[in-house]
Amino acid sequence: MTPDDAGKAAGTPEFDQHAHDYDRLVADAIAWTGAATDVLQRSKIEDARDVMRRIPPGDDGAVRVLDFGAGVGNTIPHWRACCPDIALTCADVSSASLAAASRRFPDGAIFAPLPSTGPLPFEAASFEFAFAAGVFHHIPAAHQPRVLAELHRVLRPGGALMIYEHNPWNPVTRHIVRHCPFDEDAVLLRAGEMTQRMAAAGFRGMHARFRGVSPWQGRVARRLELLVEGLPIGAQYFVVGSV
Repeated sequence: MTPDDAGKAAGTPEFDQHAHDYDRLVADAIAWTGAATDVLQRSKIEDARDVMRRIPPGDDGAVRVLDFGAGVGNTIPHWRACCPDIALTCADVSSASLAAASRRFPDGAIFAPLPSTGPLPFEAASFEFAFAAGVFHHIPAAHQPRVLAELHRVLRPGGALMIYEHNPWNPVTRHIVRHCPFDEDAVLLRAGEMTQRMAAAGFRGMHARFRGVSPWQGRVARRLELLVEGLPIGAQYFVVGSV
């Protein structure tokens, strides 16, 4: 990954500027939908947990997880609640965001600043699972192949990458992105585009699922979502690919 790739992967310096008010900006952007940011974060990690159940642990029995572009650490309490036994590394190029995450959850993860130059600072095959939520729409299309290749490199054989992104087919999503201050540079990617780019980077067995059909949560809403998860109507989607 080039220096520019690393910077734009999490929005530096823009996300440094918004580290202190990131949660408020997100809450303001989606308030009119009735959705709660904490509930949305929890649902993503629940999806990740379901994927990780099919991934064998490392030789020492641990599952090492890389949260790529972890920002201010909003996923950390949900990782700990849903997957208490994982070895979690939260990585980000925004030093201010990562500092905020480490202050909020000092024992919640290993915090790994991403350098402004060079590849990801991890050995090959360091992780069983990598997760990136709302990161790739900030990375220029020309740089995404190298970012994906780096994520492929740091995953061990049998591991998987899960990418959560905004669905450009959804009008609510487009409205929210247009009015969110730190999404000014966002270029939304279709699920098919993400699947193709992951395949080109060496990932295999890709599948995409759509989420956020309704802002309401609960057992009934979850069942509805699972019934239509193959249709591109949700506010977001995730793509999973194996190594």
